[in-house]
Amino acid sequence: MARCVQKCRRRHQRELLAGSAQLAKLNDLQSASAAPKAKADAKTAELNRAFAEFNALPDKAARLQHQLTNCALEREVLDETNLIGKIKINYRKCIVTGNHGRKADADHFSAVLQSRPVKIEVLDDLESELRSQLKLLDRRNVELAKILAIKRHTLN
Repeated sequence: MARCVQKCRRRHQRELLAGSAQLAKLNDLQSASAAPKAKADAKTAELNRAFAEFNALPDKAARLQHQLTNCALEREVLDETNLIGKIKINYRKCIVTGNHGRKADADHFSAVLQSRPVKIEVLDDLESELRSQLKLLDRRNVELAKILAIKRHTLN
């Protein structure tokens, strides 16, 4: 309400002083100060965006590193020698003990072994993409640190 009253008073004052040289001078001063302020506001917003992006880089890099770690763990699971060993152990226990759960385990490891080449191909592609994204993040890290004139993050 008070803001509305102030606007009305200013509008009324401008109408009364419409031909006033002082009002013209005030308008000129306000116009002259508006452009630099807008430019400063734009630069501030640009720096704030750059700083926010810069601050987000370590978390993004950590997520990518975590995915690379998952790929390495999956490669261990897909180790051919290990899979063959598990098939032999479980199948032998099935035959010796009659435990059909062991046969199911042997069959499972056989299926994993059979799908291994496709899974390794997927892991190769994914690891390549992740490493590429990490390189891009590192480049952006350098760019933003330079723009902001601060020390870059250690992302690895």
